[in-house]
Amino acid sequence: MPDSTYGELELALHRARRGVYEVVLRLVDPQSQAEVAPVRGLAAIDREALAEQATPDAYGRQLAAQVFADAAVRGLYQRARAALERAEVLLRLRIAIEPTAPELHDLRWELLRDPDTDAPLATSERIVLSRFVRSKDWRPIRLRPRARLRAVIAVAAPTNAGDYGLAPFDAAGEVARAREALGELEARVVGLAEPLGLDRLVDALRDGPDIVYLACHSALTRQQGPVLYLQNEAGAAAPVGGAELALRIGELPQAPRLMVLASCESAGTPGAEAGGTGQSALAPLLADAGVPAVLAMQGKITMATARSFMPRFFRELRVDGQIDRAVAVARGAVRAHRDPAGRAGGRRWVVLARESIPSSGRAPSRRGSGCSAATANWPS
Repeated sequence: MPDSTYGELELALHRARRGVYEVVLRLVDPQSQAEVAPVRGLAAIDREALAEQATPDAYGRQLAAQVFADAAVRGLYQRARAALERAEVLLRLRIAIEPTAPELHDLRWELLRDPDTDAPLATSERIVLSRFVRSKDWRPIRLRPRARLRAVIAVAAPTNAGDYGLAPFDAAGEVARAREALGELEARVVGLAEPLGLDRLVDALRDGPDIVYLACHSALTRQQGPVLYLQNEAGAAAPVGGAELALRIGELPQAPRLMVLASCESAGTPGAEAGGTGQSALAPLLADAGVPAVLAMQGKITMATARSFMPRFFRELRVDGQIDRAVAVARGAVRAHRDPAGRAGGRRWVVLARESIPSSGRAPSRRGSGCSAATANWPS
């Protein structure tokens, strides 16, 4: 597939007051040297009304109506879409949740629908959707050529998973599928020959892999926030707080460029009891610790859906290195799958990323928050 040209729309949300948010929409047109002035408006986001929606489609429709309620914001979105379509330029839409509004991480942004066409955005390859967080990490991101990329496949399958209400899964099969999907990339496996504890996982990351595929169970708890169920030396479950994992990753000389979390509830559960905010969930913590891009799940998703999604995602990633486009294709491939509550689960995969770099694959600038691997091509 040839490289595609993308225009970028960033939709940033700042908390103005309780239940009301300032929406700032910015457009970057790659075919124009002129800078388009951002537009600002207010959006009343009613989380209770969203939670009452009976279907994913209704939820996405209601979310779009709330976010694009301001005429100026909706107008720039309409003009940007029309202009880019005329120029045959694709659109990259980034939802930037600012530090003043962490509660918005709980919303199911991947269900967002186009305010005009009512088409779902998360499964489109013409409008690729990702979330965006600003990180306090100042380390520059250096992308190795594709031929030199290295991966770590880490799996934790506790022998007593049932004691925690967790479904057992085939660790060897998970590794085999990840290896097949990664293709010719060099991959180190941890967690098969020995139990996967936190120290063993961090040791594997110390070598500076580009991609980390972590397959384990997780939950959003009231006391600790996000928790990963890793293992002790006997192979039994050893719960590890997500904040502790993020801290350990933040202490490494170089964080992984992409972390894929094949674990239930890893992107935060809407309406969770743990403070009701997805900012406390694992993916935003990892992004804030310096991981440029995190692919995670929101809510409970069956292992069967993950088994279908992951190989397709990695195959698409090997095509052009564009993470958000690869996710859009894989979401579409599993859109008919059902989650444990019986809802369609294919659109609940979340891409969280940091600052953007040029989609041409040029080296990132040394800006404070680094770069978004979700908008970058791996160099050839």
